[in-house]
Amino acid sequence: MYYPKLKAPKRRRVLTARFGGYDHRPSPGAGAFYEMENLSGDRAPLLTVRPRRTAVTALGACPTERVLAAAGEKYPVVLDAGGSLWSGGHVLPRLLDGHTYFYVTGEFGADLDEIDREALLAVFPADGSYAGRYDRDADRWVFPALNASVPGTAITFDIQPDDGDALTVEVWTSLTRSDKRRLTVMGGWVCVFPDGVYANAVKLRQGQELTEGEDYGPIARENSCHAGSVRFEPCGPDGTVWSVTVGDTDPGSGFWIDTSEPEPVLRCYSQSQSLWIAVSPYVKCSVPGIAKGLLAGDGVELFARLGTVQPGAQTAEDLWLGTHVLTAAWHDPGAGTRPEGTLDYIVFPGLLTADIELELTDLDNCFLTLTRPLPEMDFVVECQNRLWGCR
Repeated sequence: MYYPKLKAPKRRRVLTARFGGYDHRPSPGAGAFYEMENLSGDRAPLLTVRPRRTAVTALGACPTERVLAAAGEKYPVVLDAGGSLWSGGHVLPRLLDGHTYFYVTGEFGADLDEIDREALLAVFPADGSYAGRYDRDADRWVFPALNASVPGTAITFDIQPDDGDALTVEVWTSLTRSDKRRLTVMGGWVCVFPDGVYANAVKLRQGQELTEGEDYGPIARENSCHAGSVRFEPCGPDGTVWSVTVGDTDPGSGFWIDTSEPEPVLRCYSQSQSLWIAVSPYVKCSVPGIAKGLLAGDGVELFARLGTVQPGAQTAEDLWLGTHVLTAAWHDPGAGTRPEGTLDYIVFPGLLTADIELELTDLDNCFLTLTRPLPEMDFVVECQNRLWGCR
């Protein structure tokens, strides 16, 4: 079966001195356009592409404070002036570094003397008005709506309150900086600049509980270890420990650090090819608490002070210093009597000829420090699931 041949209409060029705009009538006037899809006459006499359409999405319960920034299409999010992040009617309070103010009033007429801010911050999760009463026997202010209490010493008055006296605490938060923020959405995540914090917009919109360090927190990070056992081992990129042989003679199999050349080379014997193949060396560093908030692919800066008293300390310090890209990182969540972070480890490129085990103590002023820096940027965008910025 053959399709019929179509005769193309004749083309002609018309020069007009004026633009008549959009005229969707059977007989449009000279210089007018019958169809103008995705075109605009806002810059007449020039014909331009229309401005980008604005997507308006209902967020449910919206913040009542002044909005600093809004972004996102699939997962729209709003940042209010108090530093709280909103999405789908759910709120992540105190995401940014702000100052929380407390205004306390009581029915008994006693003047307020002072407030323990840390004690109040631990009780009140978000801005609002909270009513409570004093329990003299327990010396605590009880807030039934929160099912929480504040020690009596945390809110001091000139006159000791009586049992049952009422108290109202007004809580509000204001950002330390009033400049506008930029919200950059990357997949299901939202990043706030210039503060350099991130949050899981998908979980927030669904009303799920967010875990600090895993679902939200600062992009820049610093982890340190000042005490405990530290172990350095040669390994693969995933952290699998390798048993290596060092020397200038072929061991016959396994992993071999060839010292016959000016620069030592790590080689792996291939059974299928019956030859030694050069492979990239990696070091697994087991350091308590060092991997919290880190993932494979993070670029980190490492600094150490280990001294030279313990065997291998200088070698470990030389390996640790510098800038590296982690190929693996695991944070120990803890279990039973084992504290969180006890079995933490990270993996980065480096050549190690033998295992090194050290003991860090505060008395010797020894430490290992890891930082994931974030440069200051004036403009940040997302492209191909990466953040790009300039200053």
